[in-house]
Amino acid sequence: MRFVKTGVLAVALAGAVMTGAGIAHADESVNVDAKLLGCASQAGISSSDLTEANIGRSVTVSDQVAAQLKASGCI
Repeated sequence: MRFVKTGVLAVALAGAVMTGAGIAHADESVNVDAKLLGCASQAGISSSDLTEANIGRSVTVSDQVAAQLKASGCI
């Protein structure tokens, strides 16, 4: 019975750690303009929020997209 309790506790702890990691993962906000869209297009970066309809607006993109934009010199 002790092993079952230990196993359940370990699974619960792992679940709590993964939930905490998900909460700590935050997206980033970027201001969309024509220059950003052109740069992203040339770099092959796509996101549903990086559109001409959002020019002049601040949109939230994933950390991955934000990292790609930064690495390409777009932001």
